[in-house]
Amino acid sequence: MRTLFVSRVTLPEGVRGNAQYSLFFTRGLETAGHEVRTAITLEAVGRLDCWDAPARPEEFAIVRELLQGDPPDLLVVNYSYMAPLLSLAPEGVARAVLAHDARHLRHAKFLETGCRSDCSPWTEEQEREVLRHADLVIAIQSEEAAAFRDVAPHARTVVLPCCFPLDALPLPEDGDACLFVGSDADHNRQGIGWFLDAVWPEVLRLRPTAMLNVCGTVCGSLRDRDVPGLRLHGRVDDLTPHFAANGVGVVPLLAGSGCKLKLVETLSRARPCVTTSTGAQGLDPAAGGLVVADDPAEFAAALARLFADRALLQARSEAAFAHAKARFDPEKAHTEFRQTLDALRAAGHARHAAAPGSHHAVTPDKHPKPTVD
Repeated sequence: MRTLFVSRVTLPEGVRGNAQYSLFFTRGLETAGHEVRTAITLEAVGRLDCWDAPARPEEFAIVRELLQGDPPDLLVVNYSYMAPLLSLAPEGVARAVLAHDARHLRHAKFLETGCRSDCSPWTEEQEREVLRHADLVIAIQSEEAAAFRDVAPHARTVVLPCCFPLDALPLPEDGDACLFVGSDADHNRQGIGWFLDAVWPEVLRLRPTAMLNVCGTVCGSLRDRDVPGLRLHGRVDDLTPHFAANGVGVVPLLAGSGCKLKLVETLSRARPCVTTSTGAQGLDPAAGGLVVADDPAEFAAALARLFADRALLQARSEAAFAHAKARFDPEKAHTEFRQTLDALRAAGHARHAAAPGSHHAVTPDKHPKPTVD
């Protein structure tokens, strides 16, 4: 199967969670023998007020040209805000969205927590409108898959979790160190700020030798902080040494959507994780390896217990890896997804019952454009 994958955002290695998910998707198809062509539109659209604004005229022109001549079997767009481009697909070309998250749910969560967002204020109706062009919606977790089935009932919705290589790292001898990994996104800055202000002082009171290691571009917002036990490593090419040196992961997010890939990678390295209910979105805390706490004192106490009790830490580590192996095995995830694609192709790329007129190409100015805050 030949696939054209269209993305506005670039796909650098190891920088952002959204890039990791996109690469996991495209490489999985390539491993299965599919021919994947990736088109990045960022340079053509230039600077946008919001990075998730609906597809622009320049992007329509790029995709229209790429579809001329010998079109692919499958056209996939990265994120639902690019879904209007699917209207350009000729008959016989299956149309899919790699959704990452439900944009309207993300916006609602940011409003609820008061976190500033650099995203467009999507509504459910706006997301419903752009998704009418899709035959297939690929959700990152089951809760959001249910939301997509509500807003795009004409399309098939499947779950493709983002997976990482499974690597059961032994616990470090020093069990008093924890790790946070994050980009310089608003919700990461808000989350680590809350953790340092509301949680970390209590952790240090309970466990004075505790260390917090932070990796990723979020470190730029923490350079001026003078916090005992805080070590900033910046962007790193390989997280393996940092997972090996830290016995516990922390994901103290207050806003967000989709699935927290930093948490999935933590479990995949046999590291338990203390997180908030937002951080645990799309996961089952009872499955093992997770401790969920939204109250700062409870969060601190849970982390201090793992530092102090080696047997508990070992048990949680084993549970974390078992959780990852059961839910986030890369080969299992891609096998199930490839079966979905094969079924879609075997059916002659039949389009599911869609709203009237949804098969016709549209022009960008006919789409509801989310207003900008």
